Amino acid sequence: MDDLPLLCQDLNDSDKKEIVEIIQSIDDELFYLYGDRQYLDIQIQSLEPVREKLALLV
Repeated sequence: MDDLPLLCQDLNDSDKKEIVEIIQSIDDELFYLYGDRQYLDIQIQSLEPVREKLALLV
């Protein structure tokens, strides 16, 4: 990470635009994955009491 500014100095404008688009795509994907994770966490939490009851029965 410390070398990133130095590496970016050698990029031409078209490279920078492409890199920004790639970073934005990664950010978008992480946003959706985080939302999916939150949804799944809620689903798992709601099933936890059921799992505990089943464990007691078995």
